[in-house]
Amino acid sequence: MACLSLPCKLGPAQWQQRRKRALEESGKSPAPEEIMMMEKQPRYSEPELEPENTVRNNTSVHTTHVSKDCLAQNNADTENVWERFRSMSIEMQPGDEGNRLVAHLMESGLTLRPDVPRDGNCLFHAVSDQLVRTGSQSTSHSQLRQDVVSYLRQHPYNGQGDHLCKFVPDKDWEDYLQEMSQNGVWGDHIVLQAFASMLDRDIRIVSSIDADNYTTILTPMGNQQDTTGPPLLLGHYAENHYASLDVCQRCAVLLVSDEYGTSKGGISTINQQLALLLRRFGAVVYCTVLWATTEDQEEARKDGVHLISPFVRPGDKRKPSLDWLTYDHHIRFPNLPEDVGYIVGHSGITDKAAEDIKNSRYPQAKLFTFNHTIPEDTEHYKGGQKTLKAWEKEMEILKVAAAADAVFSVGKRIYDHFKTMYKGDKNPKKHHLFLPKPSETFENTHVKPGGEQKVVLFIGRVKNVERLKGHDLAALAIGKAAEEIAKYNTSIRMRVRGISEDDFETSQRILEDNLQSGRLKPTLIPYGTQKEISDDMKTAHLVLMPSRAEPFGLVGLEALAAGIPVLISSQSGLADLINDLIQTGKCDADLRHRIVETSVNVSDLDKDACKWADKIVDTLRRNDEEFKKAARFKQQLQDSKYWEESHQIFLQACGITNTS
Repeated sequence: MACLSLPCKLGPAQWQQRRKRALEESGKSPAPEEIMMMEKQPRYSEPELEPENTVRNNTSVHTTHVSKDCLAQNNADTENVWERFRSMSIEMQPGDEGNRLVAHLMESGLTLRPDVPRDGNCLFHAVSDQLVRTGSQSTSHSQLRQDVVSYLRQHPYNGQGDHLCKFVPDKDWEDYLQEMSQNGVWGDHIVLQAFASMLDRDIRIVSSIDADNYTTILTPMGNQQDTTGPPLLLGHYAENHYASLDVCQRCAVLLVSDEYGTSKGGISTINQQLALLLRRFGAVVYCTVLWATTEDQEEARKDGVHLISPFVRPGDKRKPSLDWLTYDHHIRFPNLPEDVGYIVGHSGITDKAAEDIKNSRYPQAKLFTFNHTIPEDTEHYKGGQKTLKAWEKEMEILKVAAAADAVFSVGKRIYDHFKTMYKGDKNPKKHHLFLPKPSETFENTHVKPGGEQKVVLFIGRVKNVERLKGHDLAALAIGKAAEEIAKYNTSIRMRVRGISEDDFETSQRILEDNLQSGRLKPTLIPYGTQKEISDDMKTAHLVLMPSRAEPFGLVGLEALAAGIPVLISSQSGLADLINDLIQTGKCDADLRHRIVETSVNVSDLDKDACKWADKIVDTLRRNDEEFKKAARFKQQLQDSKYWEESHQIFLQACGITNTS
């Protein structure tokens, strides 16, 4: 074969250059490296290569690291690329293939995963392991064999319209399929290409062949430009044995949290959003939890996130607490993984725990903190000692921030507040704005108007935060609206999602005391998942977010993303975001009418309630029109991609450098 060269004979300078190039391509996490390699090797064309180099019979193949001169020699013959691949074992010296494959993997920034059994099913074992590695559902090697045979039976033609039987020597097509369905029969080049198409994944094969172009990329047949996940990485030994590969220097991300899921509010929701963002680009993600329901565990499994629960001795009835994470993590979480390179904590919840875990167990890891609140604004409404401790909480946040490698503030309102606070001596190395993206659950929610009785929904706990979250204001406003809208033979139903069983009676009393209307009683609903809240929105006509101090306002954002009419307090970070989108021309100016001017002073309750009542009545009386506007706002929000830049900054901080 033309243009063969021994990797082990490269000079030091050449080796370092190749190694540097491989590491630049691979980065420190799998997805960027894999994505970048795909970008450097386009699916159906390579500008630097002669078009004749891409040989297409039953496959679409790209070979790498091949010069034009080398291609000119290769073009002189008509050797099928896959025939070359199948004949590798003939061209190799037995005994050299292991060392040579390792050398090729080092140059490529890859490494071997645990050994694949040499039982004739190695290709299927390797693909099964790759599906697990890339976050897909685990499938056994035997099931994959049956699946791919069924796929070939249903798709017997290649992209050029040739029947694949042409590439099976001395066998009838049905006989070939029957044989391939048997346990222990070696998978071949046809099966490999079928896997790429069936799984809609690129397959990157690094071979032990003694040549520069030792890497082959198989792509799904057809003209699709996007695949359903990162490439599958396989190694190929001379004796036709397949190995499963991984990316070197992988640094996992540890999210330090007390829970996983979206049922308990904004911080846990953003924590899960970070996990999904990292997993989308192939990062390994661990998340500590103090408790996890079966539903939480299943959700984490689907997300590809590894939950780490605390160690509890048999008979220990004590309830888990944040102290377990902050002070007792050596005992409660003794088996934290070794490969952690980045640690994320949440201010006011797990930031201290994240700092201590970093200092005592991962001194080389980078520490990030997310700011979700502004105690100086919010504690005022909680009363008692909490009001007095507002400044103390601010100082605690500054202290942890000073130890962090970077701080991410959720929304511009929080970012601007801490940008000023960080002017002092206690400040992080870097401070970034982070803008949450609407969850796919709500982006995929379809709502519509209808029904004579109008349902007004608001979400969040009531007890101890009724003034902060504006539940007293909302109840009074809905009561006034109910009296007014009754004049038009229309009634209102009030629903509140997010009430714990222990707080039910107190929450109901707070709301009823403020309703001041004999026309309705509040319906209180427990904490719910995003799916349950989405279902709530489908049966509602209006969502309220009446907070007197809302650092961001994720509930309102999700309502906008669902396409339901929503009223938003002017004292929220979400209102700031909406105004920014309007000013930059990304949303209609009409969206400003969804913002209700609200006072930060509880003494203005009656005046504010009248404003909110007028907006509620106006929205419900013109509900069909408002739903049409909300649908337009929903689309504009999705099209704006306002979150992308801040998400890229976070990914880059976590070592994921290619986010295109």
